[in-house]
Amino acid sequence: MEILRIKENINQLLKYAKNHTAEETENFIEELFYDEVKIEQNINQAYYKMNTKNYLINNGNGLKISINKGLGDILEKNHSHQGITISIGSEFLQEYEYLYDANEYNNNIDISHMIDNALENENILLAIEQYFAGDDVDLNMYHILSQELKDNQEIIDNVIKKIDLYSRLEHENQKNYEDISPNGGLDIIVQPVQEIFLQKLNEIDVLGNEKLVAATIDFFVSNQENIDYLSSEIDRCERILYFAEHADEYMQNKAIECKIINQCKLSNRIENIYSEKLS
Repeated sequence: MEILRIKENINQLLKYAKNHTAEETENFIEELFYDEVKIEQNINQAYYKMNTKNYLINNGNGLKISINKGLGDILEKNHSHQGITISIGSEFLQEYEYLYDANEYNNNIDISHMIDNALENENILLAIEQYFAGDDVDLNMYHILSQELKDNQEIIDNVIKKIDLYSRLEHENQKNYEDISPNGGLDIIVQPVQEIFLQKLNEIDVLGNEKLVAATIDFFVSNQENIDYLSSEIDRCERILYFAEHADEYMQNKAIECKIINQCKLSNRIENIYSEKLS
């Protein structure tokens, strides 16, 4: 039934796109795939601007629909992207086809073989294991795995390695951008590796991911640098908690109050990790 549902929805999308613009098709995707996992990323830097929406198809063995809008790489008055680009692909099989490329409809699109291969491939488990063991991994794909695959220890170990690697690379990217920023680095705050890692931990901490979350926490607190970071953050967050508890007295600006309360939630998360593992 799930395979039939997925194929029917994708066929509806292909049929609709033939007679509509990229913008209209984007809205249609929003309505048709509202129940799927939606991941949105917005990058707005001096030299790169792109908004990306990925719709990850539940039980689709890595099938996803991507929508990209923005200027892309920017060099003086030139840029690498325009309009709306929509693609349909299988992340685990690393196969993709453009539905629209810069607002232009692809009259030659043929994804029937790719869809069949993703949904009915007897070797899909091997493809999934190889995917998470590879270098180019979208960590969000873990969310649409079956529970059996989510609890696969080899996949869990590889996902944790990728979270650690992502945190370090993102920290370096932020530092590099700070160095070349035309605004003297004022348009970015470079996050510590540990903060980026904990943000990823929050993202994966949802129902069904309990085994991964527990293993990720164990990995994090096994590093002394991370323990030192947690200790310093607890001290800092105690001061933040004080202001949150006295928000009515100190906070006239509701936006600032909300930010402090959100920071308190993170501080509680940090303190819980620290106390549970070191008690």
